Amino acid sequence: MTSTQWPVYQVFERPAPGRPMRAGGSVHAVDAETALQNAWAVYGRRPTAVCLWVVPRRLVLMKTREELGGLSPDLGTRAESDQTFCVFRRSGSKLVYDEGPQVVAPSAEQAMVRAFNDVEDCFACWVFPSTAVTSSESQTAECAFAPQPYKWFRDHKSFPIVALLREIRADAAESNHA
Repeated sequence: MTSTQWPVYQVFERPAPGRPMRAGGSVHAVDAETALQNAWAVYGRRPTAVCLWVVPRRLVLMKTREELGGLSPDLGTRAESDQTFCVFRRSGSKLVYDEGPQVVAPSAEQAMVRAFNDVEDCFACWVFPSTAVTSSESQTAECAFAPQPYKWFRDHKSFPIVALLREIRADAAESNHA
């Protein structure tokens, strides 16, 4: 049996400039770019979202401290196969997953162990490769979804309705005289 649903993408949002990312929810999409557009349609309406990330959920390793068990991190020397992982933690009485410091590890499981060892009161953790992120953040340009300083579409002078109605009436009067 084949699945007819699109893949699920986990959505992360930045609530304000300079603030860390936090988990926002999820969307279904065909690809990452469509997922980002869907995420803006759903989560970008929040007045606080200034940036969104989408990550394929299949690449997000999600574990609680109990699920992790007694694994210890292999803190050996850095290898060629090491990659950078983004870390999101749920700790204390918070219900949201907040961004933590990135971890360099050879696998997602080792990154998870290292992320848990950094914080005592962490209940659950999500890790995923930083290369899996599709972001709306631009390093060179202002956000495409930033509020516009001048809302020309609300200016009645931008829509010459009265002038257009005069032209229509003049054309109608000319055609009646002909």
